[in-house]
Amino acid sequence: MRAAEAALELDRLKAADAVQAEEKRVADAERAAALKARFDEEQRARKAAGDKFNAELAQDERRDQARTAALKKECGPDFGQLKVGMQFDRVQKCLGGGFRLVGQTAAPGGPVSTFRSGWLFVTVQNNTVLHFLRN
Repeated sequence: MRAAEAALELDRLKAADAVQAEEKRVADAERAAALKARFDEEQRARKAAGDKFNAELAQDERRDQARTAALKKECGPDFGQLKVGMQFDRVQKCLGGGFRLVGQTAAPGGPVSTFRSGWLFVTVQNNTVLHFLRN
């Protein structure tokens, strides 16, 4: 009789373990599904943000291309070119500006100014380019 009770108890414990294992498997599956859903939502949000950024970038590129085309048309052959004797105002417009005064010297014909933009140095007197140097 004791053996039968022990066998029943063992069967009951095995059944309880099986129920517990099934509950754990279901809980793990639910947790995995919730994590996957959250991950998918985050991925959709990231993709939407990336698409928005790419659209804005494309719009900026189109705007820059239009601005460059208009500047090329306005400047003609001087676009992106620097020559001795050019007017400095035209240099600023056709080279993109961004020049900063870095030095000035008194000379008989008027002050000689040196401007810098990046690695480009331009020496100007009376709004006329006298010399330029690209480092």
